[in-house]
Amino acid sequence: MYGNLIDLRSAQLMRHTLLSTRKRYMKYLVFFAMIFVFTGCSTYWHVQVIVENTTGHNIKIEGFYTEVVFVEEISDGIYEGTYEEVRSEVISIQQYESYFQAQNFHPEDSRDYHLFIEEPIDSVFIIFDDEKVIVQSCGENELGICPELVERNILAISLYYDREDIGRKEYHFTYRIAEEDYNRALPIYKNGL
Repeated sequence: MYGNLIDLRSAQLMRHTLLSTRKRYMKYLVFFAMIFVFTGCSTYWHVQVIVENTTGHNIKIEGFYTEVVFVEEISDGIYEGTYEEVRSEVISIQQYESYFQAQNFHPEDSRDYHLFIEEPIDSVFIIFDDEKVIVQSCGENELGICPELVERNILAISLYYDREDIGRKEYHFTYRIAEEDYNRALPIYKNGL
């Protein structure tokens, strides 16, 4: 009789120990799952936008954008002396060298990766040795809006760049400037010549 009572009590103790151990492990599991969820949701993608100069020419890529400048506010919402100022950003690449820009962004960001720091770009000049130029422009529109209207649009990353998946969250996009681009560039006339 006492033997059955001791066995029953040991079984109850063992069951209680298993349940408390299971509860403890569940607490740890929930804790680590919450850490994973909260840190996993804030991961960033790493993107490198690369321009390779495969030519024997030095290249300047000049992107132009228009900035509206307000001089003075004369009453609520009415400005006097408003004008547009054209600014540019220049990327220089020596012969057989590359330029890259690393960017980190959250996958849910609505912004796209881009070549230039300033956005939006109205037009781009690709200049070879200050002698020849390729002009990429969409009139008054942002150059990124009409990617298919401009041959090999340097701002249309999704169309004209080679994509390389480096890791699960790392990508390289490469645009290659080749001798064919130099050959189709137009001469730059200096001093009216």
